[in-house]
Amino acid sequence: MKFFAELLSSIGPIHRFIPAGRVLVLGAVSVALVAPLSGCKKKEEAAAGASGDQPAAEAPAAAEPTFEFKTKWPVGNRYTYRVDSTVEMEGTLPNRPDPVKFSTVGQTAEFALSVLTNREGGVTELELEYLSEKMDVRSLQASISFDSKSPSKKDLGNPMVIALKKLPGLKVKYLTDATGKIDKVEDHAELAKKTLQGVATSARPMLTSLISEDNLKRQATLIEAMPEKAVKAGDSWPYTDAAPISGLGQASITAQYTFKEFQQRAERKCALFEFSGTFEIKQGPARTAMTLEDGKVSGQTWFDAELGGVVESSTELSGKITQTGQGGQSITMQMTQKVATRLAELNGTPLKVSAPAAAKPEGGQKKKAKAAEGGEPKGS
Repeated sequence: MKFFAELLSSIGPIHRFIPAGRVLVLGAVSVALVAPLSGCKKKEEAAAGASGDQPAAEAPAAAEPTFEFKTKWPVGNRYTYRVDSTVEMEGTLPNRPDPVKFSTVGQTAEFALSVLTNREGGVTELELEYLSEKMDVRSLQASISFDSKSPSKKDLGNPMVIALKKLPGLKVKYLTDATGKIDKVEDHAELAKKTLQGVATSARPMLTSLISEDNLKRQATLIEAMPEKAVKAGDSWPYTDAAPISGLGQASITAQYTFKEFQQRAERKCALFEFSGTFEIKQGPARTAMTLEDGKVSGQTWFDAELGGVVESSTELSGKITQTGQGGQSITMQMTQKVATRLAELNGTPLKVSAPAAAKPEGGQKKKAKAAEGGEPKGS
């Protein structure tokens, strides 16, 4: 059952690899509206019939509004995000016909990202601060509960808990490139050395993965799947990503993003992106001999066009994991992970929590609903 220890130590990296499970993205959304053309074909045909003339040429179709999304970092802003994640793994064991719940992991994290200053060449300096971490793990092997806001004395001797206590208060500085993309973690080697100091050998793989430069860069990037050109409602674009997952192998995602419409979230007008695709993990070293089948990922992200950042996102990932032991015996588990991210505070001001997304109205009710929400820009 060594696999479970390795899997649990990788829950954090998997959670942060999911495109909508990352903590933040900040970006200014510049909107370029193309005014729609109007015409009334039926009136033209009626007039033509009355005069006996041939029908007038059909008016060109109304142009749909397009929107351009670009990343921008306003100096002085501070964004506080909350990320809630749950992972469930269920399957069967040899000689046990009934399903077994191998593990359930609940995780809540709060992070703040501050925009510090602009440097030469369009580079921006950012700082991410881990505010709190809460984790509850229930598995066949062990149970771990940790809440940085109210630590339990009974868990203080647990090496995993001691390692997790290193996160709250940790500050990470980033530099972007000229386009606003996170480019590097400043002084990462010194940061890692200081954070790992005093951590038990059994807990080092988990914490090392969480504070790796690649993972820390992902922490400050909620989504990299921004469209490369102006898009209108209904347009789609591809997204691919890959990253190593400690002890498991190489993970990759291939997805399709679609700009659906404008909706109200947290009392703010947001552009809704929906995405779906596949998720896979290539087999790692022989000691972990693991395969993933039927990996799927889907979700939604809401961008605030005025703020220029993400207000909310939700992601679901699922797949069938097969673990083969050294004796050739295998265990198959169904994994389901759900991640919800929301902007909790903007510059110290709390944002209202959105109600669950309602089912889309059909037919003629759709436009009425959008108008009631204030969901579409004027002239769209």
